[in-house]
Amino acid sequence: MEDVRINGTTLKIIRVLFNKSQGDIASIIGKRQTTISNVENGVQEALMKKDSKTLCKELGLTFGDFANIQKLIRTTENRR
Repeated sequence: MEDVRINGTTLKIIRVLFNKSQGDIASIIGKRQTTISNVENGVQEALMKKDSKTLCKELGLTFGDFANIQKLIRTTENRR
């Protein structure tokens, strides 16, 4: 997987699509639930690259999957 950082919007969409709680995601990457909340709410810009990579690997997401999610977000935001 390419080096990517997952931002809050993308993180929340991935989390909801995979039916995971913030606590579930935190456990996967070895962080606290508050870290996930901070990223999703824009307090923290994005997950660190290594955490993003770990999350994608554990969820079975490829770089192409991630790119498609980002494209969907941009398309949706442009329609607002």
